[in-house]
Amino acid sequence: MLLFILKEKYNLSLLALTFDNGFISPGAIKNIQNVVETLGIDHIIYKPRFDLLRKIFQKSINSEMYSQKTLQRASTICTSCTGLLKFVSLRIAIECSIPFIAYGWSPGQIPIEASIFKNNPSMIKSMQKVFVEPMRKAAGPGIEKYFLEEVHFTMEDRFPYNVSPLAFLEYNEKKILNQIENIGWNNRYLYAGYEVWPLIRC
Repeated sequence: MLLFILKEKYNLSLLALTFDNGFISPGAIKNIQNVVETLGIDHIIYKPRFDLLRKIFQKSINSEMYSQKTLQRASTICTSCTGLLKFVSLRIAIECSIPFIAYGWSPGQIPIEASIFKNNPSMIKSMQKVFVEPMRKAAGPGIEKYFLEEVHFTMEDRFPYNVSPLAFLEYNEKKILNQIENIGWNNRYLYAGYEVWPLIRC
């Protein structure tokens, strides 16, 4: 639904990013392909090495890995996966000078006051440490390439805004289900894997 709103209502230039964590069903992939083709949106699928992901997921099952504060809103596995997705998106946005990353959080999933904010290097650097060290211990060397390098932190003018439009726009699940069916989404696969995350080029 977020892609539809950003493209059809606001006529934005979008690059859709699907983060493949190894558990996206064929039905979900088909849904994603149908939607981006119907809306005419560029799309990339980013699939990290599963041997690294498997080690992180296994470690997530057996230990919390992160502080209790970090785990307030999600499990250890979800926090690991979402953390990778956020930093992969951020790295792509910085390297491609993309000014906005749009997230599809619905009302209640994110505080309204956090629905629009500007990323900054010092904040992101401290957030990144929360994820990199535990993941390196779980998966070994190689995890760093999914996060920001020192050169990225020197590009402050390229750090994008995060926006979560569904947190403050009208939100009606029945209308959303009807609308996404009209753009090629099969609701049988609604919860089968990660959604597409738009990076707004402007």
